[in-house]
Amino acid sequence: MEFNIFIKKGLKVLLVLGLFGHSMSLLGFGALPQDSTVKSPRVQILKADVILRDMVNPDIQRLVGGVELQFKEVLLSCDSAWRFDDGRFKTMGRVRMRDKSNALSADVMEVDPTMQSTIAWSKKPSLVIMEGEIGESQSPVLFYDMAEKSLLYEQGGTLTQKGTRIEFQVGQWIEANALLMLGGKVSIDDGKERIHSDSLHLLKSEESIRFLGESVVLSADSSLELHCSRGLYQSASRSGWFGGDGYDKAAWIRQEGMLLQGDSLVLPSDSLAPREAWGHVVVLDSQENWQLEGAHAKQLMNAMTSEVDVSILVGDKETPARLMDASGKDTLFLVADTLQLMPEIIRAWPKVQLEQGSSKATCDTLIWSELDSLIQLNHDPLLWMQGQFLRADSVTVHLVENTLDRLHAWGHAGLMYPAGDSCYQQIAGRDLQGIFREGKLNTIDVSGNAELVYFNTDTIEASCDEFNRSACSRLRIEMEEGVAETITLLDDPSGLWTSAAAVEAEPSIESLVWKDPPPPIYRRINR
Repeated sequence: MEFNIFIKKGLKVLLVLGLFGHSMSLLGFGALPQDSTVKSPRVQILKADVILRDMVNPDIQRLVGGVELQFKEVLLSCDSAWRFDDGRFKTMGRVRMRDKSNALSADVMEVDPTMQSTIAWSKKPSLVIMEGEIGESQSPVLFYDMAEKSLLYEQGGTLTQKGTRIEFQVGQWIEANALLMLGGKVSIDDGKERIHSDSLHLLKSEESIRFLGESVVLSADSSLELHCSRGLYQSASRSGWFGGDGYDKAAWIRQEGMLLQGDSLVLPSDSLAPREAWGHVVVLDSQENWQLEGAHAKQLMNAMTSEVDVSILVGDKETPARLMDASGKDTLFLVADTLQLMPEIIRAWPKVQLEQGSSKATCDTLIWSELDSLIQLNHDPLLWMQGQFLRADSVTVHLVENTLDRLHAWGHAGLMYPAGDSCYQQIAGRDLQGIFREGKLNTIDVSGNAELVYFNTDTIEASCDEFNRSACSRLRIEMEEGVAETITLLDDPSGLWTSAAAVEAEPSIESLVWKDPPPPIYRRINR
C-alpha cells in the first residue's frame, strides 16, 4: 500500500461536517450572502459563442457554445454556463476543470470565486472524475476547495492509483498534507492485501496505515490476517501496532500458522525484534491444538525460517499464564506465573500447576522437553494420580502421546493413597520409579531406605486399626485400579503387624502427610 491510513471510529456520512471542519461552508456556499463592499476575485470569460441576458432572470447571464473560463490558475471549459451577478458560475455539459494539480470532469459544476470552491456532480449513470495527486477518483458529488487543494466526497466514491482500488462512503483529500480521510465501509485492494474498515485516513508520505476503528487486513496469499479497532500498520514490512476497542474486542493477528491476540499488539518490521502483546493475550496455532493465555506475551522470530523461536508469556492476578495442549488423548493444561516456549522445550515458573485428565501436579519450576517427551518438576513437586499422592524433591514424568507412561521421583520420595476413612497406605524411599499402563499406575519400584505402612483392607472386618510397617532396601508394588495387589520386599526386609494403639509403631511415615489436590484449572480459554 502507498498510503498511511488514520481511522476515526464511527465515521459516517452524517458526521462529515464535524470530521472535515473547514469544508463545512462548501455544503451551502450558493446561499451565502455576499458583502458588496468586499472586492472578490472574479472568474474571467475567455471564450463563448453567445452571451445572453435572461429577461426572466435578469441577475443571470447565459454563456452558450464553447465556453472557456479562467479563475487564477484554474481553466474551465463547458458547453454552456450561467453567470450570477455575485460572481458565481454554474457550468453545464461536458464540463472540464484543470489546474496545476488536478483535472476534474462532470456534467455540472458550480464555481464560487469568493469561497474559491467548486461543487461538481453528474447525472446517473455518469460520475464526477478527478485526476491528480490523489490518483483517479469517481464519485456522484465532489466539493473542491481550490485554495486549499482539498476534495470532499460527501456521497463517497472509488479511488484508483497504481494498482490500488479504494471504495468508501465519505472522504476528504488534503493535498498539502497528502492526507486522505475516508469513512463508512472502506475497502482497499492492491492485489497483495485487502483492507476493510469503518473509517480511515491515508498519509501517502509515510506509506503506512493507522487504524482507529474496526478494521481487517487480509493478505492475498492467506499468510496474514489482522483484526483491530485502532493501530498503525506498515504494509510493506507487515509491521505496526494494533489495539482493541478498550472494551470487549481485542486485536488479533494470524501469521505464519500462529494467532496472537491481545488488548494491544506490536508486530515489528525487524524479524529478529519481538512481537509483543499486552492485556488479555491469547496465542494459538492455526489448528487450535494448543493455546496460550496470559497478560503479556513476547515472541522472537527466527530470521531464517520466519517461525517463532521463543515465546514468553507472563500472567497477572486476573489472567495467569496458561497453556492448553489438546493434541493428545487427554487435554493437558499448564499454569504458572511465567511460561517460556521454544521449539522443543517449555519452561514454567513459579507457582506451576499441571493437569491432564485426573492427574495433577504442582511445583515451583517445570521443564518440558517435547523432543524427549519428558516433564521435569523441580522444587517441592507434588503429584496426584488416580487417587494417589506423590511428593519428592524432584520428579520426572515421561509421556507417550501426551499420556503418562513412566515417572521417576527422587530425594525424600513418598507415595500415599487412602486405605479407609482415616488412614492411608504409605510408601517412602530415596528413589521411586513408576510404570503406567493405559495412563494408570501399574508398577512401583522403591529403593534406598524403603519404608511401607500398609493397612489390611483384604477382609470385610478390615479397618484402620491394624497395619504392617515394613522397611527394606528395595520394594516392588504391583497395582490394579489404583490398589496394591502385590507387595514384594527386597534386600533385608523387616516388618511387624501391629495395632494403631501401639506406641512403638506409629501408623505414618515421618514427613509424609496427605494433601488434597488443587482445584481444577479453568478449562475454557476464549479468543
